[in-house]
Amino acid sequence: DGIELITEMATVDPANVPATAVTGPPAPLRSTANTMDVRLPTDGGDIEVEVVKTPQGWRVSGYDKVS
Repeated sequence: DGIELITEMATVDPANVPATAVTGPPAPLRSTANTMDVRLPTDGGDIEVEVVKTPQGWRVSGYDKVS
């Protein structure tokens, strides 16, 4: 749920996030009509981002750092 992610992300201290910039275009990994997973390169390493289609548009529903 997007509200849960917003609540979780509100507790993140930006000083603990190693990335400061996106360094390239997203690369699609998986998709359906209502969800998409992409790999996003950053200057702190790649992350995988899941987005979901909502009545308000596409929203991030989760993310993970890629090892």
